[in-house]
Amino acid sequence: MSTELRFHVSLAKAVEPAVMHVVEAGAVIVREHVVDQMEPGPTRTGITYPIPGTGASYTASAPGQPPAVREGRYVASWKSTPAVRNGDFVRARAYTDLMVDGWVLGDLLEHGTIRMLPRPHVRPGMEAARADVEALLVSASRHAPVTNPSRLLGPG
Repeated sequence: MSTELRFHVSLAKAVEPAVMHVVEAGAVIVREHVVDQMEPGPTRTGITYPIPGTGASYTASAPGQPPAVREGRYVASWKSTPAVRNGDFVRARAYTDLMVDGWVLGDLLEHGTIRMLPRPHVRPGMEAARADVEALLVSASRHAPVTNPSRLLGPG
């Protein structure tokens, strides 16, 4: 599961070092907002399970809530990549590659399965990050004004 920030090369040529920084920083911002959807997270209202051998319990997320954090491995698996030039675009990604039974856990949680309804957190994280990434772009664009930064951002 990943989300990508990309900017067209026409902007990148004018201010390539700044664009590389913005794209890379933007991926970090998106990763932080995706993680923030889960942790500390709202009070979960799903089923409460005992944690074996501890005497403690764990409340899972209900359908429609972001995934609950039990051990933190999924949250810790979220990373961001450095910005790279790829064809006509400069790209960086926020992603997780944590696998469960051959599937990317983020895909299973975000979109659901036959047995589990979705626990959205990536799309809401991207939406929450949008204003911060746009502000970063506007700040960096002082050398090459951009009249509508929203047009330059989009889902990967």
